[in-house]
Amino acid sequence: LNELAGYYGLPAVSVKGCCFQAMQQGVPGFQVHEIRKQNLLDSKGLVFYYDEIHPDGNTGHRVMAELVVTLLQRGVADLLHSPLSEADKSAAAQQLPPPMISGNWESLSDRCFVGEAFKSKAVMGQPASWDWVNESRSVRPKWGYVSTTPGASLTLLLNSTASSGAAGHPVLVQVAYLSSYEHMGKAAVT
Repeated sequence: LNELAGYYGLPAVSVKGCCFQAMQQGVPGFQVHEIRKQNLLDSKGLVFYYDEIHPDGNTGHRVMAELVVTLLQRGVADLLHSPLSEADKSAAAQQLPPPMISGNWESLSDRCFVGEAFKSKAVMGQPASWDWVNESRSVRPKWGYVSTTPGASLTLLLNSTASSGAAGHPVLVQVAYLSSYEHMGKAAVT
């Protein structure tokens, strides 16, 4: 993310820059040798991560929030001490540079459809061939459509309109599906 922030001239925060030494030393709240999900009670307040990706709310999320709040506080303090000049205001009014990655224009409708939001986007291809099911084995729900009917199809209605800068360019649509259980079928996106 530092490269992206640098390209657009934006401030950035770094968990690595903030926490690496504490993580290496195993300081309580910064421990990374295990995740909290594996040991909910004994690791509370000790580990940085809840699972392999997500920070724990009592430690990792708190540190990340403090990093962002500190960045904002410093920005406000800087502006109080040195208000924007006319040159600063003029520079801020300039158009953004083109995408850092050529052709990577923003979407007019970025969305991540999960749970009820995803459920509302589906149009059944074959009546009664799909069920809306929570397949979670923990307290965190994992809602999704499940079909045991061979050849069942599910149609999703999604807005894939590109931004004006990307007119005529392909639009990225990502679909995730569970493939870890035995006897799983295959999925095709057309």
